[in-house]
Amino acid sequence: MNNKNTEIDITNVQEDRHIVLASEIQSLKKELEDSEWASKKTNEGIKILYKELEKKNNEIRHLDQLKTHFMDTVSHEFKNPLFIIRESLTIMLDDTTGQINEEQKTMLNMSISTVNRLMRLVYDLLDISKIESGKMEMKRSQIDMPALLEENIKTYEKQFTKKNISLTKNIAKLEPIWIDKDKISQAVINLISNAIKYTPEKGSANITLEDAGENIKFEIQNSGPGIPPESINKIFDKFERVTAEKQEGTGLGLPITKEIIELHRGKIWVESKPEQWTKFSFTLPKDLRAGR
Repeated sequence: MNNKNTEIDITNVQEDRHIVLASEIQSLKKELEDSEWASKKTNEGIKILYKELEKKNNEIRHLDQLKTHFMDTVSHEFKNPLFIIRESLTIMLDDTTGQINEEQKTMLNMSISTVNRLMRLVYDLLDISKIESGKMEMKRSQIDMPALLEENIKTYEKQFTKKNISLTKNIAKLEPIWIDKDKISQAVINLISNAIKYTPEKGSANITLEDAGENIKFEIQNSGPGIPPESINKIFDKFERVTAEKQEGTGLGLPITKEIIELHRGKIWVESKPEQWTKFSFTLPKDLRAGR
């Protein structure tokens, strides 16, 4: 009897195990089916999202092209009228059209200054438009960089004097290098004017040009408010303002400068100590050749 009961118990246990295993198999099968369904849905969702993303990217590219075309068109339309206005005001200021009093001269000078700011904006917009469309042309020739730098500094002598900025120059004698003279002048002038703008009255500035192995290296350091650490990576972004001070300008000078240097296969960077100084540096390779 006992043996019979034992056999029944074993049989029952085996049947129970079979039931449990069958249940687990069914459960696993369902989980697998659910997983496959979820995976299929996920893949379908990813495809839909990818198509939407591609559509949005195409829209962004189209808008970017429209923006570039708009900037280019508007800039060209404004350039000639502004030039005519400035020349007309200059003729009036020179008493060519008749004698004017001091008050009128002051008003004309203010008008010319405003037109000059607008013209700088127009030229900056034209440059950005050319850069973004890949149409900025480089006309390289062998240039004496130290002489070019001295020429650029001389352009701003009055501004340094006006703010009583102590200027130190360390310009080494270097062999001529292949660069686009006008473009590099524009880059250097942007950095010099930027330094003057943010240097306080009776502050200091230092300009260095030196041999750096396979490159030449330019540096301009000025005393002043400096750049906050959280803003230093945005300094070359278009229309970016990194200080609370209200300053004139387009917000395009530094981005254009960066593009010019990089088109020459050079590198540009900035260092700063808040409330003390800011230093912009760039290098240009010596081995550039015409057309390269």
